Amino acid sequence: MLKFIIGTLGVMTITTMSLFSEISLGEKLETQMWEDMKHANYKAVEEKIAKQFQSVHTFGALTREAEIELIKKLYLGTYEISDLKFTENGDTIVVTYLISVREKIENHQLSEKPAPRLSVWKKNDGEWQWIAHANLKEIPTNQPKASIPVPKKS
Repeated sequence: MLKFIIGTLGVMTITTMSLFSEISLGEKLETQMWEDMKHANYKAVEEKIAKQFQSVHTFGALTREAEIELIKKLYLGTYEISDLKFTENGDTIVVTYLISVREKIENHQLSEKPAPRLSVWKKNDGEWQWIAHANLKEIPTNQPKASIPVPKKS
């Protein structure tokens, strides 16, 4: 009997260790997006961005098309994601994190100070798509104009 308990505990320990060593799906999705942007793989970036995508930056809200335009102006170097948290609910994943990144937009070198980000991923026809993003890093103001139409009151 003692032999069985020790054997079972050993299996439980191995299982628990493997659970904690796995990277979350939210982290995988977010990291892959950063890698695609860093390596200017715009085809992959565009395939991951949902048609209904919207983002918000310190200068305003953007549609999918305006976000892609902004991404194509980025020159990314090394980056470090920290304090990553995610919530998965069915076909939706919300990811929050801090990122310190060496980046330029047009000819402006941006601060490498960690800045908060939030991404929302939604499964659509079996594929995970980026549906929303918040970038709270200060970016030069000569970026695409806020382009989310504001509904008029009736």
